[in-house]
Amino acid sequence: MNISERIENAQHDVVALRDQLEGLDLDKDATKLDELTARIEETQGNLARLQRLEKALGDGAEPITVPASRTTVYPPDKPLPATAPKAWAVPKKQEEPGWLYLRHCVGKVLSHVRHEPLDKVMADAYGSYGDFDVTKATHEWYVRAATAPATTTTSGWADTLAATQYG
Repeated sequence: MNISERIENAQHDVVALRDQLEGLDLDKDATKLDELTARIEETQGNLARLQRLEKALGDGAEPITVPASRTTVYPPDKPLPATAPKAWAVPKKQEEPGWLYLRHCVGKVLSHVRHEPLDKVMADAYGSYGDFDVTKATHEWYVRAATAPATTTTSGWADTLAATQYG
């Protein structure tokens, strides 16, 4: 329990004790009256100590200021550039698995039609998306998957792995 919660609990205790004190008959319940008064004074003393502690801990605190040179404001009517930092408070977008492959295919077609490098086309087309890194990784995965694997029927595939030994 932190200090502010303890202060709130002490304040509630003082109010509850005062409510009990108001319901007493002053002539008949003198001992109960003295007991409640002592408990109220003790709780108020504890409350005052907690408030002093909270004030002492917060005296050295200062607000944090970020210099203007470290901030960048992006206009809301324009798309974000590819170099813009990712938003950290945005929930992850749910997508169907085929969308990443579709983006890869569209990028390949646009690259072929425009005669531009695929990386540039992908950055232009999907750079403002929050998941551009995933789209780019999917493209790289498809490029790596398009290699010819080693087979036992292809001659020379294992000659770089096998050591040559002479008798």
